[in-house]
Amino acid sequence: MNEYTYIIFDHNGRRLGKIEFGVRNSVPSAKEIKEAIKDGFPNGATYKLIVPTSVCINQ
Repeated sequence: MNEYTYIIFDHNGRRLGKIEFGVRNSVPSAKEIKEAIKDGFPNGATYKLIVPTSVCINQ
């Protein structure tokens, strides 16, 4: 089980906050992430997932 946290940035690259999904068995789906962004950042119009090329997962 892993803990999943997503950092949210605005279009200028400024950090707005984060969304935490806590400890779970699977990666959050795109639908779950979209709903969490809507709930946490209601003034946000759109979102785009940006995945870094080097991701370190500690297990």
